[in-house]
Amino acid sequence: MAQPTPKVVKAVVTQSKTVVAAPAPAKPSPAASAVPKTIVEKKAAAIGECQTASACGELVQFLVDTPDRSWISAPATPAQYATGVRLFAYERLRPSLTCKELVIAADEIAAMIVTFQKPVEGVAPETTTRTRDLGTRIESELKIELKARC
Repeated sequence: MAQPTPKVVKAVVTQSKTVVAAPAPAKPSPAASAVPKTIVEKKAAAIGECQTASACGELVQFLVDTPDRSWISAPATPAQYATGVRLFAYERLRPSLTCKELVIAADEIAAMIVTFQKPVEGVAPETTTRTRDLGTRIESELKIELKARC
């Protein structure tokens, strides 16, 4: 029975010594390339800034995919709520949020709804209404989830 011949990836001869090079590093997974690449993009995602529906959708996905969910306890401005990013991220995460995270999210949204009861500087009146209505719906869903699981 013949022994298989060992493969040498790359050999370099230096002063009569043979050095075998290490194999090439593994390529990053496709999931790693799905998150924003620059620090600026990551910061924008963490605070919920976006200018287009497509960009906002990407930021929602980024927040949903953030493993530590540190953004949940980070404060947000009314302008950031008006994008809907945080609200939609809470909606998508609802089934997987811990009881503590559900309480934080519901309380945060309740406070946002109070803020959006009156005109908000820098936010168009129709956006204020839409954001308040979206927040009311998502807060209700979070409270139902909280009552069912916690």
